[in-house]
Amino acid sequence: MRLFLLLVTGSLAILFNHFYHVTYNDLSQWKGGGMGMFATQDAPGTRVVSIMLETPEQSFIANNQALGRSLAHFNAMPTADNLLSLCRFASNKVWLPSGTVRTVTLNDQTLRSYPVAGLSGDKTSSHQPLTVTAAQLVAWKTSLNVPTGTLTRTPLGSAHWNNTEGCRVKH
Repeated sequence: MRLFLLLVTGSLAILFNHFYHVTYNDLSQWKGGGMGMFATQDAPGTRVVSIMLETPEQSFIANNQALGRSLAHFNAMPTADNLLSLCRFASNKVWLPSGTVRTVTLNDQTLRSYPVAGLSGDKTSSHQPLTVTAAQLVAWKTSLNVPTGTLTRTPLGSAHWNNTEGCRVKH
Protein backbone atom coordinates (compact mmCIF):
# COMPACT_ATOMS: atom_id res chain seq x y z
CA MET A 1 0.00 0.00 0.00
CA ARG A 2 2.85 2.43 0.85
CA LEU A 3 4.57 1.68 -2.45
CA PHE A 4 1.33 2.36 -4.32
CA LEU A 5 0.83 5.71 -2.55
CA LEU A 6 4.46 6.65 -3.20
CA LEU A 7 4.05 5.81 -6.89
CA VAL A 8 0.85 7.87 -7.20
CA THR A 9 2.36 10.82 -5.30
CA GLY A 10 5.52 10.73 -7.42
CA SER A 11 3.51 10.60 -10.66
CA LEU A 12 1.36 13.53 -9.58
CA ALA A 13 4.46 15.53 -8.62
CA ILE A 14 5.96 14.92 -12.08
CA LEU A 15 2.66 15.87 -13.76
CA PHE A 16 2.25 19.11 -11.77
CA ASN A 17 5.91 19.99 -12.36
CA HIS A 18 5.34 19.58 -16.10
CA PHE A 19 2.23 21.80 -16.09
CA TYR A 20 4.13 24.42 -14.08
CA HIS A 21 6.90 24.51 -16.71
CA VAL A 22 4.33 24.60 -19.55
CA THR A 23 2.71 27.63 -17.93
CA TYR A 24 5.76 29.61 -16.81
CA ASN A 25 8.86 28.36 -18.67
CA ASP A 26 7.80 27.83 -22.30
CA LEU A 27 7.87 24.02 -22.10
CA SER A 28 5.79 22.30 -24.78
CA GLN A 29 2.46 20.68 -23.98
CA TRP A 30 2.36 16.99 -23.13
CA LYS A 31 2.15 14.93 -26.31
CA GLY A 32 2.00 11.45 -24.83
CA GLY A 33 4.65 8.80 -24.84
CA GLY A 34 7.27 7.74 -22.31
CA MET A 35 9.13 9.79 -19.72
CA GLY A 36 10.52 12.01 -22.51
CA MET A 37 7.13 13.70 -22.66
CA PHE A 38 8.12 15.68 -19.57
CA ALA A 39 11.46 16.85 -20.94
CA THR A 40 10.59 17.94 -24.48
CA GLN A 41 11.43 21.60 -25.00
CA ASP A 42 9.51 23.76 -27.44
CA ALA A 43 12.21 24.23 -30.09
CA PRO A 44 15.16 25.64 -28.09
CA GLY A 45 16.90 26.32 -31.41
CA THR A 46 14.45 29.14 -32.08
CA ARG A 47 15.73 31.06 -29.05
CA VAL A 48 18.36 33.69 -29.75
CA VAL A 49 20.59 35.60 -27.35
CA SER A 50 22.45 38.69 -28.51
CA ILE A 51 25.30 39.95 -26.33
CA MET A 52 26.63 43.48 -26.84
CA LEU A 53 29.86 44.43 -25.09
CA GLU A 54 30.71 48.07 -24.44
CA THR A 55 34.30 49.27 -24.19
CA PRO A 56 35.55 52.85 -23.84
CA GLU A 57 36.41 52.83 -27.56
CA GLN A 58 33.49 51.03 -29.22
CA SER A 59 30.79 48.36 -29.04
CA PHE A 60 31.35 44.69 -29.88
CA ILE A 61 28.95 41.86 -30.54
CA ALA A 62 29.99 38.77 -28.60
CA ASN A 63 30.53 35.43 -30.25
CA ASN A 64 28.08 33.76 -27.91
CA GLN A 65 28.87 30.28 -29.27
CA ALA A 66 31.79 30.34 -26.83
CA LEU A 67 29.38 30.42 -23.87
CA GLY A 68 28.67 26.71 -24.25
CA ARG A 69 26.66 25.07 -21.49
CA SER A 70 25.47 28.28 -19.87
CA LEU A 71 23.91 29.46 -23.15
CA ALA A 72 22.51 26.00 -23.91
CA HIS A 73 20.96 25.88 -20.42
CA PHE A 74 19.25 29.23 -20.96
CA ASN A 75 18.02 28.22 -24.44
CA ALA A 76 16.57 25.00 -23.02
CA MET A 77 14.80 26.81 -20.17
CA PRO A 78 14.59 30.59 -20.72
CA THR A 79 13.84 31.74 -17.18
CA ALA A 80 14.92 34.98 -15.49
CA ASP A 81 17.21 32.98 -13.17
CA ASN A 82 18.93 31.29 -16.11
CA LEU A 83 19.31 34.65 -17.89
CA LEU A 84 20.89 36.10 -14.75
CA SER A 85 23.23 33.10 -14.59
CA LEU A 86 24.16 33.58 -18.26
CA CYS A 87 24.80 37.29 -17.64
CA ARG A 88 27.11 36.52 -14.72
CA PHE A 89 28.91 33.87 -16.75
CA ALA A 90 29.44 36.23 -19.71
CA SER A 91 30.56 39.11 -17.48
CA ASN A 92 33.27 36.97 -15.88
CA LYS A 93 34.87 36.05 -19.21
CA VAL A 94 37.92 37.73 -20.73
CA TRP A 95 36.75 38.96 -24.14
CA LEU A 96 39.18 39.48 -27.02
CA PRO A 97 38.66 41.25 -30.36
CA SER A 98 38.38 38.61 -33.08
CA GLY A 99 39.11 40.79 -36.11
CA THR A 100 35.84 39.97 -37.87
CA VAL A 101 32.69 42.05 -38.36
CA ARG A 102 29.10 40.83 -38.14
CA THR A 103 26.02 42.59 -39.48
CA VAL A 104 23.00 42.22 -37.23
CA THR A 105 19.34 43.27 -37.28
CA LEU A 106 18.54 45.57 -34.38
CA ASN A 107 15.19 45.70 -32.57
CA ASP A 108 14.01 48.50 -34.87
CA GLN A 109 14.75 46.16 -37.83
CA THR A 110 17.71 48.23 -39.07
CA LEU A 111 21.00 46.59 -40.01
CA ARG A 112 24.23 47.52 -38.26
CA SER A 113 27.74 46.12 -38.41
CA TYR A 114 29.78 45.49 -35.26
CA PRO A 115 33.22 44.04 -34.63
CA VAL A 116 33.09 40.62 -32.98
CA ALA A 117 34.59 39.69 -29.63
CA GLY A 118 35.49 36.13 -28.75
CA LEU A 119 37.03 34.23 -25.90
CA SER A 120 40.61 33.05 -25.54
CA GLY A 121 39.76 29.65 -27.02
CA ASP A 122 38.57 31.17 -30.31
CA LYS A 123 41.09 30.64 -33.11
CA THR A 124 40.47 34.08 -34.66
CA SER A 125 40.89 36.10 -31.45
CA SER A 126 43.90 38.31 -30.82
CA HIS A 127 45.73 38.21 -27.48
CA GLN A 128 44.88 41.69 -26.17
CA PRO A 129 41.84 41.58 -23.87
CA LEU A 130 39.07 44.13 -24.16
CA THR A 131 38.28 46.46 -21.28
CA VAL A 132 34.57 45.71 -21.07
CA THR A 133 32.68 48.37 -19.10
CA ALA A 134 29.12 47.15 -19.75
CA ALA A 135 27.26 44.29 -21.39
CA GLN A 136 23.71 43.87 -22.59
CA LEU A 137 22.08 40.50 -23.21
CA VAL A 138 18.81 40.42 -25.12
CA ALA A 139 16.91 37.16 -25.61
CA TRP A 140 13.98 36.45 -27.87
CA LYS A 141 12.17 33.57 -29.51
CA THR A 142 11.49 33.51 -33.22
CA SER A 143 8.48 31.74 -34.64
CA LEU A 144 6.78 31.49 -38.00
CA ASN A 145 3.18 32.64 -38.21
CA VAL A 146 2.03 30.13 -40.83
CA PRO A 147 -1.22 31.85 -41.91
CA THR A 148 0.52 35.19 -42.59
CA GLY A 149 3.94 33.78 -43.53
CA THR A 150 5.77 36.21 -41.24
CA LEU A 151 8.45 35.69 -38.64
CA THR A 152 7.69 37.07 -35.22
CA ARG A 153 10.10 37.84 -32.39
CA THR A 154 8.80 37.33 -28.87
CA PRO A 155 10.98 38.90 -26.15
CA LEU A 156 12.22 36.49 -23.48
CA GLY A 157 13.95 39.11 -21.36
CA SER A 158 17.12 41.15 -21.17
CA ALA A 159 20.00 41.52 -18.77
CA HIS A 160 22.47 44.35 -18.23
CA TRP A 161 25.86 44.26 -16.56
CA ASN A 162 28.27 47.01 -15.52
CA ASN A 163 31.18 47.22 -13.10
CA THR A 164 29.28 49.09 -10.40
CA GLU A 165 25.88 47.33 -10.32
CA GLY A 166 26.68 43.83 -11.57
CA CYS A 167 23.98 41.93 -13.49
CA ARG A 168 20.34 43.03 -13.55
CA VAL A 169 17.56 41.20 -15.37
CA LYS A 170 14.59 42.92 -16.99
CA HIS A 171 11.64 40.88 -18.16
